[in-house]
Amino acid sequence: MIDLTEEAADTLEPIAIDLTVTDARNLPVGYLVINKVLIQGTCYEKGDFVEVMHTTLGSQAVDFIRLEFIAENSHRQRLLRGVPYTRTRQLKGEMQMKLNEVCLLYYIDQSAESKDPVLVGVDENLVVRKRHLIVTNAPKPDHNPASTSQGGKRHQIKRHGPLVCRWTKKLYFTMRGRTMKINEVAFARMRSSDCSHVGYRVQESKLRGEWRGSQPVRQAPNPFHKYTLFDAFCGAGGVSRGADMAGFDVVHAMDKNDRACETYRLNFPGTKLHQMTVHDFIVSAGHIRTDVLHLSPPCQPFSPAHTHESIHDDENMDAFLGSCQLIDKIRPRMVTLEETFGIGFDRHRNYLRAVISHLTYRGYSVRWRPRFRLCTWGCAQDRERLVMIAAGPGEELPYFPKASHSETGGGGTKPFTSFGQAIAGISSRDDHHNIRALGTFPMPRMPLDASRLVKTITTSSSELYHPSGRRVLSVRELACLQGFPHHHRFVGTRTDIRRQIGNAFPPNTVKVLYRHLKKCLMREDGLLPMAGGVEDYEGVIRIEDDLPVTGRLVIDLT
Repeated sequence: MIDLTEEAADTLEPIAIDLTVTDARNLPVGYLVINKVLIQGTCYEKGDFVEVMHTTLGSQAVDFIRLEFIAENSHRQRLLRGVPYTRTRQLKGEMQMKLNEVCLLYYIDQSAESKDPVLVGVDENLVVRKRHLIVTNAPKPDHNPASTSQGGKRHQIKRHGPLVCRWTKKLYFTMRGRTMKINEVAFARMRSSDCSHVGYRVQESKLRGEWRGSQPVRQAPNPFHKYTLFDAFCGAGGVSRGADMAGFDVVHAMDKNDRACETYRLNFPGTKLHQMTVHDFIVSAGHIRTDVLHLSPPCQPFSPAHTHESIHDDENMDAFLGSCQLIDKIRPRMVTLEETFGIGFDRHRNYLRAVISHLTYRGYSVRWRPRFRLCTWGCAQDRERLVMIAAGPGEELPYFPKASHSETGGGGTKPFTSFGQAIAGISSRDDHHNIRALGTFPMPRMPLDASRLVKTITTSSSELYHPSGRRVLSVRELACLQGFPHHHRFVGTRTDIRRQIGNAFPPNTVKVLYRHLKKCLMREDGLLPMAGGVEDYEGVIRIEDDLPVTGRLVIDLT
């Protein structure tokens, strides 16, 4: 059984209560594996693609399973278990709702010893019929007869026509008691290597060229090779600074805020800065192509701290949705997005789904962590953000970089960057660090533990002060806590600059992310050898048309 108990109103992805996740080799008492079973005159065996009814995986409807094994007890009760699939119309708007288009579901328990995807168990009375599955990486509507059908034929095709799978939804979770906590979600487009039949394969280079209109130049490895970045909603340049430190060429940026743009020009004089709204840029800009597009649209409407409507809410919402138009305009090979984790709350989730839907509609694979702790990439704050990576048609979807920092260090990681470490080494000669001008508190405050992380820096950060408890933090200290290097300069009043710092994606964490993305792009372009393996949490299953898929974990819905 799965008890679907929801958390409080403001939750991230739906939370399922899972009571029966077990190893697939552990059959219910009294059951034995059998090779075949006859159900209503049809023979079913391992590898068959089977339509089922009234079946769910947590809150996700399951419409089909690829049969993995069959078990029977002495009373001739049969249980079928397999890898789950769903129709794309069941994905809550995150993918186009097209007839007979299906999506493979991988639910991977990161807290389990086995990292194989979860299987679904169903009673034989929930079996509807066998179906034929086509696995392809071709764009819609190729290989789908339903795309040209009309009227009554559509109903017949829905019931009996071939099904087409172009996507996998991967959901990584950990169990906390009986509660499933979602850590990461991905929609990955099938690669040509996933398609067992040659007729359903399309070369990745062709898909990439059809989308971008050009091909990456294959050349000998070059240590000075630089990929290009468009930094949208760039603010004071947090992403540009981190990407620059990672070896990217920041060629375009866009923002409309006057003070932030002054700061940006001071730090990146060689970057073409478009000081305008996203709408004005879409209308006025010419042909632009970069390898990567970063999006940090205004987050205030989605912030958990945003409890009252603002006169800027509509404008900020328009800017957020304008991000989709930017993707169409630039057509990057990869997209990164950073946003407040509040966008995953119930009242805002449709905005997140709108971006995901747009990306998948354009053929982008997308991966996101709904509540990612940036301290695991070196940030000195316990700062949580939604972070997303998307890879365009023909591109491999990267994993997230592994953690560089952890609570205690070890396992190849460093201990979290502490408050004291982040502000150490600042010189009185550094900009924005005139301690005498700051003065001291009339009454000293409680000293802070400089060996720990700082709470999240906001655009005001009025409650944060120096660990000594004697004074406020200088602007330079705030910038260092946000991951800016000492040489990054700022323009404006103290209030202006605190807002610029608080709105930034910490450059030191961006550096970790973009170094990783650079390696992924270089591997894709043949400039580096392919990685020798995959992330240790990824269950790897080769997807074959009408061939079995292995797996060990089971959610039994009987």
